[in-house]
Amino acid sequence: MPRIVTFVKGFKMRKQRSTGELEKKVSGSIRSTASCTSWISTGSSQSAMGESYNTDSNASFIVEDEHMDVNTTETYVGEWKNDKRSGYGIAERTDGLKYEGEWFANKKYGYGVTTFKDGTKEEGKYKNNVLITSQKKKHYFLMRSAKLKERIEASVNAAHRASKIALQKADIAISR
Repeated sequence: MPRIVTFVKGFKMRKQRSTGELEKKVSGSIRSTASCTSWISTGSSQSAMGESYNTDSNASFIVEDEHMDVNTTETYVGEWKNDKRSGYGIAERTDGLKYEGEWFANKKYGYGVTTFKDGTKEEGKYKNNVLITSQKKKHYFLMRSAKLKERIEASVNAAHRASKIALQKADIAISR
């Protein structure tokens, strides 16, 4: 049993265990080598976290639940890899929705800014089209918020540079 030492009101420090003591401990672990089940198998379409989405489609960059008007056209200018949006780029739709930032496998993935039809902006870090870190969260420290803002601005600037390069390459390809 580890000894607990009181350290400054409310903080507790535990004695560090030696490697010899670890062998005596008999308890299971998710990372255990004796485990006979895996959390995610390569052949399944579902994981422990929920359904996985097929990333092979060239679907819109919006969340899958939102329906797009038939007359809406979406354009993307930026970096591509294996026929998918990957890297930096800008996606814009005729209905006013716009995303500038990082992409991976046709999804918003990294830092960027989404501008909605009404002009409101959503900025932060995205993962699989979902905003996971935002500047609007109040529990962020001032320094952390400034660093997040810097990363967002750098990502948007890189997206604009990538779009300019992509347009130049398209012009060169057309002129040949």
